[in-house]
Amino acid sequence: MKNKLNIHNNTFLDKQTRISGISLKEEGESVILSALIERGKSKGMEIYFRVPVEYKNYINTDGSSFLAALLLPAMKNGERLKIDGTVSQKLISNVSAIKELLFSWDQGFQNTEVTSQEVKSDDNTKADRVACFFSGGVDSFYTFLKNKHENHEKITHFIFVHGFDVDLNNKRLFEETLCNIKNIAENEGVEVIVIETNLRDIVDPMLEWGFSFGGALASIGLLLRNGFKKIYIPSSNSYDELFPWGSHPDLDHLWSTEGLTFIHDGSEADRLEKIQKYIAKSDLALQYLRVCYRNERGEYNCSRCEKCFRTMVELRVAGVLDKCQTFKPFDMGAFKKIDARGHIPQMYFQKSLSALKKNNSDKELRDALEYVLSNKEHSSYKTKIRDFVNEFDGKHLNHFIYKLISRNKLPL
Repeated sequence: MKNKLNIHNNTFLDKQTRISGISLKEEGESVILSALIERGKSKGMEIYFRVPVEYKNYINTDGSSFLAALLLPAMKNGERLKIDGTVSQKLISNVSAIKELLFSWDQGFQNTEVTSQEVKSDDNTKADRVACFFSGGVDSFYTFLKNKHENHEKITHFIFVHGFDVDLNNKRLFEETLCNIKNIAENEGVEVIVIETNLRDIVDPMLEWGFSFGGALASIGLLLRNGFKKIYIPSSNSYDELFPWGSHPDLDHLWSTEGLTFIHDGSEADRLEKIQKYIAKSDLALQYLRVCYRNERGEYNCSRCEKCFRTMVELRVAGVLDKCQTFKPFDMGAFKKIDARGHIPQMYFQKSLSALKKNNSDKELRDALEYVLSNKEHSSYKTKIRDFVNEFDGKHLNHFIYKLISRNKLPL
C-alpha cells in the first residue's frame, strides 16, 4: 500500500479544480447556494443547489458540500481541489481516509491535495431531526419501512433530489414522482424537502455517476446539515454483494461532520430480501414503487428495461407482482430477449432463480430465468458493436453517447 500511495502522490501537481464565489441568495420561493467551478483553462461553470425558502435555516453555506461533490471527480482526473471558503474540520480530517479507501479499490483514482481558506468545526450541533434520501425505490422504501417497524429513531424528513436520477429537463416525470412521494410522506407523517441541482451535469463529464453519486448525496446532506443530526443513505448492495461503488458502507460515514452523521443503511439484506421482508407487505410501497432508470417517453416505470424486469421478477417471486400498481403486465416474450450478461443482472436474476428452485414454485418464471441467464444469442455483430461503443463511451467519453441517447429518447 505504501508504494501505491507514493505513486499516487506524484500525479496531481499540474491540474486543479477550484471552487470560488460561494454565495447564498433568495429567489422567489427558493434559496440558492451556488459556486463557480473552474478546471484548468476551461470556462468556469456555476453549480447550484435550490432549496425551498422555508428550509433556509437548514442551509450551511460553507464549502463542505462542494468538497464532497467534487473530491472523487478530482481524484479520478488527478486534480488538486482548492476551495475558496470554509470546510468542516471533521470532514477535512476524513479526506485522508477517503483517499486511502479509494486507492485500495484500484479503480484509477489518483491522489489530490485538498485546500481551503479556513477549517472550522460546525457551530450548530443541536439539530434533532433525522432524514432519509428517498426516491420511491426498493432501497429507500426498505430503509424507511425498516426503521419505522423496528422502532428505530423516527425519520422526520424525506430528501428528494431533482437532477440526479430524474433529469432536470424531465419535468413530467419529476412532477409525477414528487406527487407520489408527497402522498407517501403525508400518509406517514413525514416532511419532504425537494432539492434542485445541476450537480450531476457538472460532474458527469469528470466521473461516471456510479462512482460520483455517493459524494453527490453527501453534498446535499452537508448543505442541509444545520437542520439534521442524522441522514440515512439507503444501500445499493448487501454485504456479500459489495464492490467499489459511489455509495459504500466503508465510505458513506466518512462524509460526516461534527454535528451530522451519515448512515449507510440496509446492507444486511439483498434486493430480494428487502422486497420480501418489507416492500411486499406495504400497500403504500406497492402503490408507488419506482425503480426505472430508462424512463422511456417519461414513463414512471417502463416495464421493459433490465432494472424494471429485475424488480418485476423479484415481486413475482415474493407473490405480489399483481398487487404492484406501477408496472405494466409482465411480458414474458420481452423478458426472454433482455441482455443479462452483466454482473449485476446475473447476480440478481440468479438469486431469484435460486429462491424459486428452493420453493419449487412458478415453473414458467424458473424456465424463463434459466433461459435468460444462459442465453448466448447476444453475440451478433450488432450487439458486439453496441458493446464496443458502450465500453468506449464509458472509458473515453464519460458516457456522453449514453446521456445523449437517454435525454433525446433515441432508440438504443
